[in-house]
Amino acid sequence: MTAAPMGGCRSAVAAVLVLLFASTAYAQPGKPTNIGAWTLNVAKSRYGPGAKPKSSTLTYELVDGAVRVTSDTVAADGSVSHATYTTRYDGADCPVTGTNTGPEVTAVTRVDAYTTRRVNKFRGKVTTTQTAVVSRNGKTLTVVSKGTSATGLIVDSIAVYDRR
Repeated sequence: MTAAPMGGCRSAVAAVLVLLFASTAYAQPGKPTNIGAWTLNVAKSRYGPGAKPKSSTLTYELVDGAVRVTSDTVAADGSVSHATYTTRYDGADCPVTGTNTGPEVTAVTRVDAYTTRRVNKFRGKVTTTQTAVVSRNGKTLTVVSKGTSATGLIVDSIAVYDRR
């Protein structure tokens, strides 16, 4: 599917999808390997098509036996987005709230101690999938996103985050 040119909106949508909906592994036993704050390493990340965001942070917090994920992103055009969701890594649909322009729900499952898979949906239709991996040393989070955004833009990105 080819999308009509949307300028800065294209990069904002791609950035939000990658950054907002990135999830990582839940280690057994103990706390998840992704708990804490992560900052996008723009130089190491690849977004296609579209421009890289100026900045992004992801925060993972333990809340009542679940993980709350919060994303704050400044897109290439300067627009700002904020979104959050809470998951138990059980594959159940979780609502996404905030100023995001991406999926309405996401479903996250744990692949192994360092890897999770996310399926994002908009109006009941799968839009993108993401595979997120925490490095063995716990210092890097890499999120690979593929599919089509809620607005019809192709998503093919690798976002690399550094632990703060």
